[in-house]
Amino acid sequence: MEKSPLSDLSFFRFPELTPEVVRNIVILVILLSLTILLTVLAQLWIQQWARSRRRRRSFDRISSERHMEPPVRAVLSRLLRFSGLKDEFELVRDAHAFEAAVERLVTEGSEEELVDLATLRRTLHLNVMNPELDLVSSRQLLRDLRVRLVATIGAEKLDLYCGLFGVSEEYLLINLPYQKEIYRMLSEHPRVLLLYWREQEGEALFRVTLEPIDEKDFQAVRARHAFRDTQSEHRAAFRLSVDLPVAYQYLDRSQLGRRRSGGNTARKLRQGEGRLVDISYGGASLVVEEPLGERGFLQLRFQLHKHPMRMMLEALSCTPMAEGRFLLRGQFRGPGEEARIRLNNTLTREQIKRLREKELLRYTPGG
Repeated sequence: MEKSPLSDLSFFRFPELTPEVVRNIVILVILLSLTILLTVLAQLWIQQWARSRRRRRSFDRISSERHMEPPVRAVLSRLLRFSGLKDEFELVRDAHAFEAAVERLVTEGSEEELVDLATLRRTLHLNVMNPELDLVSSRQLLRDLRVRLVATIGAEKLDLYCGLFGVSEEYLLINLPYQKEIYRMLSEHPRVLLLYWREQEGEALFRVTLEPIDEKDFQAVRARHAFRDTQSEHRAAFRLSVDLPVAYQYLDRSQLGRRRSGGNTARKLRQGEGRLVDISYGGASLVVEEPLGERGFLQLRFQLHKHPMRMMLEALSCTPMAEGRFLLRGQFRGPGEEARIRLNNTLTREQIKRLREKELLRYTPGG
């Protein structure tokens, strides 16, 4: 009778842990780790190479003689010479190099070339809405975007939300709130900060000088373009101190992926009441009775000058206070147009009132 292969299991025994065995195990673990790391890096490189190849093919198709007019191609070639880069594709991928070349072309170029430059920018989507490009110049902004203007008036700041009603390669055209006091104040203090919020990188700051448009009762200004100021830090926005009752519904961020409308899977929203202690264009602070997790969302309901307001707030911090209460600070997300306009108007009026009371406004009615 043949001996069963399973009668001797010594083959499955682990070897004795001699120094040589330990060394071999360590070497094996290191080799496996390196293999995994190199595999991941190779996959990332392949994905990046494939993405770059697709973008280059798309660029070659768009910039071909069949799709791009000769004058526009000539402007692109001139920008390439200014930049010193090796090819046009590298130029349009590098926002810093492209905008530096544009600055030189605007200084030296003709009116016709500036028109072709604007066409080139639109054709290749070289603006702030392109997630592949860094925001480095105010030329990348677009008409109808909303920006903030912050002017320093003595020890106070005037902080306004404004709309862009035009963007050319030479100027930004900015629509101001329709108040003569604001127009007069910015005319007297034209050097301002222009800020634009971009989700990927936060707030971009540009230092610009406002120039009145010489038309009677035309309360709009223009500003020459500027490069992004990366050295300066902007302090918090104008915040209006208030003491208002507020009701809220809170939804933890972790619930967003698994929440369903109705049924047994729906989790009940946490509800509560508190006091709104300050409010700004971008967010608010409120005192609540219970700790609420950061990055969660609160739907606020309160009244501002007897007008009902409903705003969505993302919680950024929640710190303990005396008597077991908590101070929650957050940022508004996706405000409705009506609520945004009412909030902006209220904050603007309060800023003007504060500046007027401190005699920082020199305004003659009818002047």
